[in-house]
Amino acid sequence: MLFYNSYFPSAHLRSVVARYMIIIDQRKHAEWQQMVIVPNGLPGLGFSIGEQFRYFNAEQQEEHQVSCGNVIGIHNCNYTAKWRDPIDFFVIVFKPLGLYQLLQADMREIRNNLTHFRLMGIKESEWICDQLRKTASPERKIRFIEQWLERKLTGKPPATGLTEQATRTIIEQKGLVLVSELSRQFNVNRKYLERHFSLELGLSPKEFAGIIRFNYLSSLLLEQAISWKELTYLGRFHDQSHLIKHFNRVTGLTPGAFRQMIDEHPEARFVKRHNVYTLVLNDAEEPV
Repeated sequence: MLFYNSYFPSAHLRSVVARYMIIIDQRKHAEWQQMVIVPNGLPGLGFSIGEQFRYFNAEQQEEHQVSCGNVIGIHNCNYTAKWRDPIDFFVIVFKPLGLYQLLQADMREIRNNLTHFRLMGIKESEWICDQLRKTASPERKIRFIEQWLERKLTGKPPATGLTEQATRTIIEQKGLVLVSELSRQFNVNRKYLERHFSLELGLSPKEFAGIIRFNYLSSLLLEQAISWKELTYLGRFHDQSHLIKHFNRVTGLTPGAFRQMIDEHPEARFVKRHNVYTLVLNDAEEPV
């Protein structure tokens, strides 16, 4: 049976970390198992402490083995994790700017990809994975990871600038905001705003808003009975065809096929609910 759960970070790390996730499958399978991850607007660090598994990017149409330590860039396309052997995966799910705060690197380099720690200047991946393997309980794993994070973040400035304010505005407005409106609101040139987003998130403001819009609408689609007409209105689409194109561009699926996939795979629903719209606006709620 596939085990999956998420956990809150300590209070002093909540400005950087959204959740910790643990996903375990102790079985060996004859056929490849798959978990589709749709764009969630959140970067992460992933530690594989079981057998290796594979990562397939829908945009680049490439598949490769996932290493012990992986930097997970924000995706605006879906990707698939595939495995046959037992897996044990620990993920630090960062707030939108949390990974940039940790790495102080150009986020465009990891956009739509999983990148080995060494390529991002982090040399401790094997040591971290060894420590996680030796630690039995989720709580002790999290305590160890938080001690490591605190050391890495010491002396690094908090992300409290223009991009953080603009991302918060986009999230609060459910992605239904124009870049020109953001530029006027924050009294900055559009290209200046786009340059900061590109460096610190790896996405443009328009792309980030599209992910928020999708996650807002898909949350409605999954949590309540809602008509296509209502979704079209709430998403401010011209018509239902425009809504379908938006879902297809983000997920490669129609809204109906997306809902069916989530209904048929409980783990996909779990992963889907860990998105930037849900987590950033609900810091005080219980883990999803």
